[in-house]
Amino acid sequence: MNRTFCPACRRYFTALERCPVHGSPLSPLPRDWPVTASRFGDYVLSAPIAAGGMSRIYRGTCERDSRPVAIKVLNPALVAQAHTVERFFREARISRLLDHANIVGVEAFGVSEGGHPMMVMELLGGESLEATLRHGPIPWPRAVHIAIQLCQALGHAHSRRIVHRDVKPANVQLTGTPGPDERALLIDFGIAYVASDHAFTQAAPGSLRAFGTPAYMSPEQIRAQPLDGRSDVYSLGVVLFEMLTGRRPYQHADPAEVCRMHLHEHPPSLRAAAGGSVVLPRALEGVVSQALSRDRASRHAGVGALLAALEALESLPPDTRRRGLARTRPRTLVGQTATLYGVPAVATGTRQQGAAVALLHVSLAMSNGEDPADAPEVAPKVSALISAWRARVERAGGWVQEPALASARAFVGLLAPGESGRQVVLRAIQLFDTLRASLPAFEEAGGPPVTLHGGLVMRADREAADPERGLVLGDVDAEAAWYLALASPGGALLIGARARFAIGDAREVEPVPSVARPADLAALPAWRLVESP
Repeated sequence: MNRTFCPACRRYFTALERCPVHGSPLSPLPRDWPVTASRFGDYVLSAPIAAGGMSRIYRGTCERDSRPVAIKVLNPALVAQAHTVERFFREARISRLLDHANIVGVEAFGVSEGGHPMMVMELLGGESLEATLRHGPIPWPRAVHIAIQLCQALGHAHSRRIVHRDVKPANVQLTGTPGPDERALLIDFGIAYVASDHAFTQAAPGSLRAFGTPAYMSPEQIRAQPLDGRSDVYSLGVVLFEMLTGRRPYQHADPAEVCRMHLHEHPPSLRAAAGGSVVLPRALEGVVSQALSRDRASRHAGVGALLAALEALESLPPDTRRRGLARTRPRTLVGQTATLYGVPAVATGTRQQGAAVALLHVSLAMSNGEDPADAPEVAPKVSALISAWRARVERAGGWVQEPALASARAFVGLLAPGESGRQVVLRAIQLFDTLRASLPAFEEAGGPPVTLHGGLVMRADREAADPERGLVLGDVDAEAAWYLALASPGGALLIGARARFAIGDAREVEPVPSVARPADLAALPAWRLVESP
């Protein structure tokens, strides 16, 4: 299905010819990389300075203060893939929530006038740790100095419920001269795992699948279990092992075999891997061995404990060894309000009495419990089903975001402020019914047996926190809709309190037990929508 975008509001669509907000014709997606002197807000792109499979980094300039910046641009060949675009912006949103001297900052992100997804970052010099290690292992004092800074960055992220999930040399940038002034920065939070609460009891929306680079994944990460900071401790242990020895603890050409080794084999001796000519403190061997324990209960309790062990080894003057886990730097945030789960934090325009937005979260679960994304023969069919539903939502005046392969969020009323809560909630319910009604035909056409789960919340204009900005949706709304969908029986739609009272007696509902939201230990009152006869 072809996708288009609006150059004015920078949103992507799939089934419309004109923007529902501006009425202007929609433009086709870009097919080529942006040219030199292309603009993105206050930023001007110049020459590309680095490239990868999914994106290209350009040198740019901020016209407000003539400051050099780095601008990351998604590969135009991938812009048509909704999930890839979502992952790109997810990295930007998570990075905006972090403010630490050892984490690369993102100061702005969005879609350019040409339709290119972009994010503006700090321009860094130096080289990646991966490039440094191509020349062989590095002295242990330097390795410890780098690991300490990574502990500080990870501790800051963990305090915000974020597990990086891809700590590896390619995601560490080194700047400055090796020594006390060398700076290590953690980059690329594109596959970060977000916990539902600070106790890391379960994953938050968008964090439920097994992601990572096999050579650096923790055993629990490979098993797709709920993660906490100890998963990053394990990955950092692998990086430490590689810095000290020039090789990874588990090496094989087959990634599946590497995963098996992580799960079932003991890592080789650090001293033996480093070679007899390299002298390492025995205490450092113990630190790395503990970090690489397959049983996470046997690892350091968190990066704070690992940091303390490393600082005891650091060969720097005593007055430079005291570092905090949350050292921050000032940053000017530009553009969208930071939001964790991708809910558009934008005003609905002119405030009107009774304006409301309904947020409908739907998810599809296979009857055998398998994740559709992990089944190559199933994934395209499920993706096509969601895409077809997206087109129906857009024709009904809604806007859809797909945070994962088998789930989507529909926002009704966001593009047409002024409608009452009753109107937008009833239209959202109708869209849920439409998707449910399409499932029998989907299975008859060869699709896998799936069950539909839904959660619906509403926010009204009078609840806006900032009268100047109008109606704003935030992470709390996304979490509420997701937890309601998670708790709904197969084929059912659970609705929140505001949505329930907005529809009045227009549809029959029945109360169900409150749904727990671990993020803040709140209980969400819920009602089950009774199907129409």
